[in-house]
Amino acid sequence: MNFVAIDFETANAKRTSACSIGMAKVRDGKVVDTFHELIKPEPFDFNYINVSIHGITPEMVESTSTFINQWPIIRDFIGDDILVAHNVSFEQSVINQTLQQNGHEIPEFDYLCTLYMTKVNYPRRLGYKLDDICKDLLGKKVNHHDALEDAIACAELAIHNIAKFPNQPLRELMGALYVTPQRDKQEWKKLTGIKPTREELDPNHPFFDKKFVITGVLQSFSREKAVQLIVDCGGIYQDSLTKATDYLIIGDEEFQLLQYGNRSTKARKADEYNAKGGNIKIIKEIL
Repeated sequence: MNFVAIDFETANAKRTSACSIGMAKVRDGKVVDTFHELIKPEPFDFNYINVSIHGITPEMVESTSTFINQWPIIRDFIGDDILVAHNVSFEQSVINQTLQQNGHEIPEFDYLCTLYMTKVNYPRRLGYKLDDICKDLLGKKVNHHDALEDAIACAELAIHNIAKFPNQPLRELMGALYVTPQRDKQEWKKLTGIKPTREELDPNHPFFDKKFVITGVLQSFSREKAVQLIVDCGGIYQDSLTKATDYLIIGDEEFQLLQYGNRSTKARKADEYNAKGGNIKIIKEIL
């Protein structure tokens, strides 16, 4: 059970704006070393809502090194280990997009996701926020959005989850708990197993025949569950936004960023369609 847990905090909605990194190295199921640094983001642009979430201000990082300058140290700490994070696609995109933006080669790391592992092991939970899960499962209070605390909490949560798959090497688990779910996303989007018939639906429901797209990380339930709720109301789930889309549902944290002008790619796309005569309503996830 050897790996490195990693967490980033960002200065704004862009993945290339990391302003803090925390890492926890695990050997034989125990945290044996940690790494924590503030990062000067490039460009030097802080969004108010991000600062309110993690408490890192421009003044705190203006004299620190950039991600690229710190990358050799970060890379050396990771070594050949598997990288583990809670919603690991975020950390993966921070690394890849920042390196790519600066003309560096993207490293071929292996990844595991504690968010997905916890959903597999505890499918009946209503939410999967890192601090809530650690409190419930580990009895651990986490100063959420402190990069080092989140990395250590993620490491301990990973140890807890991996223990439920005895005698299975981590690199075998990757196929079951990260790579395979990415491929299988198309399967649950089809919803072939429990889709109601048209006769079972209420044609007077306000979502009947309305088209929905989801973006961002949902906190109150899985995206699969959200899609099923849409279908059960007679709604139509779309993978991609079109001018005919009726609703764009945005995860809670991304919706908060939206209020301060940080619009995601899909939100900007909705604006473009609406400017051309569309009527796409942007709504937040209901917690």
